[in-house]
Amino acid sequence: MRCLKRKNIFRIEIKSRGDCKEFITFAPYKKLFMKDSKANQLLDELVKSSEQNFDVAAIASKLTDIRAYALKEEDPLVTKLLRLTKEYIEQNEVFDLAFEGPEEEENKFSYFLNLLKGSDNKYNREELGEVRDILMGRTKAAE
Repeated sequence: MRCLKRKNIFRIEIKSRGDCKEFITFAPYKKLFMKDSKANQLLDELVKSSEQNFDVAAIASKLTDIRAYALKEEDPLVTKLLRLTKEYIEQNEVFDLAFEGPEEEENKFSYFLNLLKGSDNKYNREELGEVRDILMGRTKAAE
């Protein structure tokens, strides 16, 4: 058995009979979540500051900063959500989306930011997808 590695793609030779060779080719699993500790720190800061004071300009700025990390991590769902959320908050000066959110006494925006932090969880990704659909529907309706 032989293993070749090229640009994050692995190819393992499993059988070799004369000129006939069989291979298994695979790429490693890529986790999708805010891996960068700086991005998570910014999300935590945003949760705390938004609960105290919902300053639209400051929130929009931090969302833009966090989006840069999502771009580096190549997570299209989180990247798009951050852009759409920023645009929505700038336009409406509030985050009042009607999505199934927190069961406890947590505001929707804090809940949404915590979903972003744990975007590797498949259930969180489902909820984030719902939020994306709502934002895209509202964005299209507003235009």
